[in-house]
Amino acid sequence: MTNNKTITLIGLGIRQPANLSETARQRLKAAKNIFVKTPHFEILTQIPASAKYLSPTINPIDQTTDGCQTFAAQLVDAAPSVYLLPGDPLIDEASLPVIRQAAEAAGAKVKLINAPDMLSPTLRALDISAGAGLQILDAEILCSYHHPPLEPDRPALITGLYHAALLPLLETRLKAIYSPDAEVRAVTFQDDEGRRTKDEAAQTENSSLVIRHSSFTLRYLPAKALPKPASAAYLYIPPQPAAAGLTRFQETIAHLRAPNGCPWDREQTHQSLRPYLLEETHEVLTALDANDLPHLAEELGDLLLQIALHAQIAGEAGSFQMKDIIHNINAKIIRRHPHVFGSAITVGNSDEVKAIWATVKAAEKAENGNGAEPPSVLDGAPPTLAALAQTLNISQKAVDVGFEWQDTEGVLEKLVEEAREITEAATPAEVESELGDFLFTAVNLARKLKVDPETALRETNLRFTRRFKKVEALAREQTLVLTELTAPEWKLLWDQAKEAVAHLERK
Repeated sequence: MTNNKTITLIGLGIRQPANLSETARQRLKAAKNIFVKTPHFEILTQIPASAKYLSPTINPIDQTTDGCQTFAAQLVDAAPSVYLLPGDPLIDEASLPVIRQAAEAAGAKVKLINAPDMLSPTLRALDISAGAGLQILDAEILCSYHHPPLEPDRPALITGLYHAALLPLLETRLKAIYSPDAEVRAVTFQDDEGRRTKDEAAQTENSSLVIRHSSFTLRYLPAKALPKPASAAYLYIPPQPAAAGLTRFQETIAHLRAPNGCPWDREQTHQSLRPYLLEETHEVLTALDANDLPHLAEELGDLLLQIALHAQIAGEAGSFQMKDIIHNINAKIIRRHPHVFGSAITVGNSDEVKAIWATVKAAEKAENGNGAEPPSVLDGAPPTLAALAQTLNISQKAVDVGFEWQDTEGVLEKLVEEAREITEAATPAEVESELGDFLFTAVNLARKLKVDPETALRETNLRFTRRFKKVEALAREQTLVLTELTAPEWKLLWDQAKEAVAHLERK
């Protein structure tokens, strides 16, 4: 028995059904189930009245996997069916791979009737080569991402812009990686038969297709990309002059390590870079403490340099590469956020998120355990972590499984008890032990009060430094020598200094 389950995708370009090829018109005439994605494509004005719409609105979220699967299921269930779309199925249709997958699973066939070539005339109009690293991405797919999958160092061509509804979101997405002043070139297609210049006529063999080329900056995208409702556009963004892509950065690092690179960088090992990693991390924290965002951007770049160097060294040794680092952390984040990525789990607050996180981490540890020693909830705190951060880490892990004071008063009582035990300690070793208990309890008090102890102590250090420097200034003004001050004189200068800098410490 002949399988009649066929899904036909007909690319219309910017033309109308009345102007289709003979094959396309025959297929459309025989079709009982005709689909169009949305009624909001201004470019399609002669759709058959019997056509059904896959989506009532222009919604970039529909281009996610779930949305495309919904489209595909409708087309498969209605097979034999025809899907009319502006542009070309191979270039301008985000759901084509999913439609093919769904059709194969259902034993259906997918046939494509391509539109007249719009890509080659576009490249000619822009005078660019596809072989120069050109990135091609459908506008709806781009808008469905929260961060566009484009490298700003390479040229980009955005296809399938057939409706103005996408323009504001498209501008927002592109501004995540491009400056508002980045140049954008629009190649606009219009079905304006008889209204073409000789240059326009030379660009395409389509007797009614007009190609116009315009240039503007990204900030003007919503106003200028589509000059009239019945038009379509491809957008071209040239490679940006400032090297801002991760791939370009990795090339820079690889060049440093190459035989013709830098002798110092070529000598480095994972161990020799260790102090620089720690130093750059502390400089990031310093920028955060100062709330200096330009400095923070610079220091985060220095920290990224350390990561890239370690990745390059590991890649040369065959251990791992930057792609492995990114893949592993991306997979981990997705795995630990089942309430966000593809799960029916819902959460109402951050405490519920933490509970999910703890459950997933516990499952990971059980799966990765080697059986030599039973896993502990306290596993995972790096032994090289600074003592303050390590205390916070392990105490929080204990709390996550229920080991917690009932209230803040209980922690305060324990802190008083530990202070008393310091005074009762008889040997230096006992003093050290009791003082450690006191500090451990103080960190737990901070956690209970939802105060980051590291931040609190840093702020105290800054206040002390500011006040002490003022004491030094006051002493110089009064020709006093610090090492000769009496206790009352120290107190007087300290009180004066506190008052003098108080306006800097008010929050």
